[in-house]
Amino acid sequence: MNERTQEFRVGVVALMALVITVLLVALNTGTAFRLTGAPYPIEVRVDRAPGVGVNTPVRKDGVLIGRVASTDFLADGGVLVRMNIEPGAPIYQTDACRVQPSSLFGDAVINFSNAGGLPAGSQPQPLEAGMRITGMALPDPIEALTSLQVDVGPAIASIGEAADGVASLTNRINESLGKDAAKGQVDTLVDDARTAMDQFTQTMALLQKTAADIDALVNDPVLREGLDSAARDVPALLAEARSTVQRAEQTLSSFSGVVQSAENNLENLEGLTKPLGDRGPELAQLAISAVERLDATLTEAQAFVRALSESEGTIGRLVNDPALYDNVSTLMKNANLVLAQIYDRAKELRAPIYDARVFMDKIARNPGSIVRGALNEGPHLK
Repeated sequence: MNERTQEFRVGVVALMALVITVLLVALNTGTAFRLTGAPYPIEVRVDRAPGVGVNTPVRKDGVLIGRVASTDFLADGGVLVRMNIEPGAPIYQTDACRVQPSSLFGDAVINFSNAGGLPAGSQPQPLEAGMRITGMALPDPIEALTSLQVDVGPAIASIGEAADGVASLTNRINESLGKDAAKGQVDTLVDDARTAMDQFTQTMALLQKTAADIDALVNDPVLREGLDSAARDVPALLAEARSTVQRAEQTLSSFSGVVQSAENNLENLEGLTKPLGDRGPELAQLAISAVERLDATLTEAQAFVRALSESEGTIGRLVNDPALYDNVSTLMKNANLVLAQIYDRAKELRAPIYDARVFMDKIARNPGSIVRGALNEGPHLK
């Protein structure tokens, strides 16, 4: 190995030591050795900042984006944390800043995360240099455990007292029932519990199957479309139902009047139907007799109509034979003439008949006048 090679190696070792020294100084003192642009400062106001100091890491969703530069107390209370953020780090005004205190698993960390709540289509505004935002500090795990220990102590004591009470009650039950009876009761209780659990398991399986069926029905696009259509038709259906109910109420009101009128008519008919009901058998017998007579009359009328329709009968021949009809017509005319002549003769006989009636009346009133007239030579009776 020549002298030049040794000098080269010494130079390389010295350069590497210098680089390592600069890196250590930058990591431990907050001095940044960067090849990119300078970081920009922002300020965060928090109520408290446990474990936060210079060079405390600042992260965005767990990724390192900067470090704390300084911390100051505020006059109105709280802590102002100044931090340097790497250029191009995605921090927005809507992000939530939370201080995670130091714990057994690591030092304190300031973390930014997306808080959401932006309207659809809008873009978040990035944080600019020198801007101040408000953050919050998460509870310290050690303080939470201490507070939990203080709060849980009385609860544990109460649980112990309750356990003592349950043990005392169990002893009293065993003393009352006896060991064998208590054992039998416990066995029965265990069997009943096992049966109940089996039934409960079957019920849950049935419920799961029912839920799956309901989910399948709900996810059916055809059924969903039908349900949506039915839901859209519900207001119109309700309006129509309301109108129908109103019309039904009006109809019932009118029907009530009709029923009242019918009741009045029935009351009036009751006075008529009650006597008829009392004479029911008699009226039934009369109705049967009337029907029988009507049937006989209809039979005779049918025979009469049949005889009339036959051409051999008198009326049939009169209807069907024109010569016979002419003869009958001539006979009726002659009969009318004879009746007229009889009427004239009757008019001529009216006076003698009147005189005869007067004579008979006188004879009836005074029969002795006939004998006296026959014996006497006086004038005759007129």
